[in-house]
Amino acid sequence: PLRSELDQQLLIYGFVEAYHHQLLWDNRQSQRVYDAFVDVWDCEELWVTLDRLNLNPPNRGIRDRALIDPTDRGFDIELHWDIDTTIGVPPQRVQGIIALNDTRPETGGFQCCPELFRQFETWKVGQPEDRDPLRPAVDRDELPVVRPDLRPGDLLIWNGLLAHGVARNLSESGVRAVQYLSMMPALEEHER
Repeated sequence: PLRSELDQQLLIYGFVEAYHHQLLWDNRQSQRVYDAFVDVWDCEELWVTLDRLNLNPPNRGIRDRALIDPTDRGFDIELHWDIDTTIGVPPQRVQGIIALNDTRPETGGFQCCPELFRQFETWKVGQPEDRDPLRPAVDRDELPVVRPDLRPGDLLIWNGLLAHGVARNLSESGVRAVQYLSMMPALEEHER
């Protein structure tokens, strides 16, 4: 039995609260991963996050997303921003995933709206003042959502202003598996 509504959402969305398995540490300490974040930040002194896994089996039965009450505002697994998009100068933030297996369109997985990212400043001007700061209301015909194919070991890094989410797994038995991770500059004011 699930202990809470949050536990139910974590189960349905496929979040796995695993942080210290050696595979996760090996990925966090990989030279290839580190070098990619060095390129992103143009900085060699980086902190690494302790993020979780996502195992996204088919969304049916006890994992059917219809079991989660829809909301009009706030976080939405389908498409969201990682930062408050209504503040004047948003913080610079990046997030990443490492694919642990093949991701095909029917197994769901990472999806994003690159055109909204490209046109964000223009798009923002046409939005109501009380728009949701975390969930974009977009016409997907005008601003399409895309899903990149990922292979095991692929590293995907994106800007926090890129609207993104996890598409439903509509397959019969496939599972999408990724490790979330990020790195950020180890600034002098941060304690070591």
